[in-house]
Amino acid sequence: MLEELLVFIYLLNGLNFKRHSEKIESRLKVVQTTSDKFQSRMVAPPGCCEICQIAEIFANPQLQNRSVRITGKLDSYDAQQRVARVSFQGVSMTVETQQLVLKNLQLRLGSMYQFLGETHAVKKGGQVDVRLVARVARNVDNLDIDLFLETLALRREFLKS
Repeated sequence: MLEELLVFIYLLNGLNFKRHSEKIESRLKVVQTTSDKFQSRMVAPPGCCEICQIAEIFANPQLQNRSVRITGKLDSYDAQQRVARVSFQGVSMTVETQQLVLKNLQLRLGSMYQFLGETHAVKKGGQVDVRLVARVARNVDNLDIDLFLETLALRREFLKS
């Protein structure tokens, strides 16, 4: 179980498992020696970004006004207003990028990105629009989405136990 945990941590962070397998094996040995001591405390720390899908944010009010990490395709970007529109599995969300330092990141339409930040609800014309105020962004074009979703499900299962 610990080996699976380390593998999906690498996958969630977009790292190549095969390229880092020696590091993983050495870390696994260290983790296995202390796992009994800490096994009951292995839960996501409070205040961490909740890794979730865009649709889950709209469906679950508990994910609003929280720190989250989303993955999605960049559909549009307004550089003057610093507002992006990202979508994943047919659901889209507005991402405010005012807090991002974009000098090392070029936002390209059609590319996949992960955004970390806080969600908040904005009332517009009687409707509520949930937005993400991004603190961190990174390009994840090389991320295997199917594998990402599978490891996300494994992570959630692990954190429940």
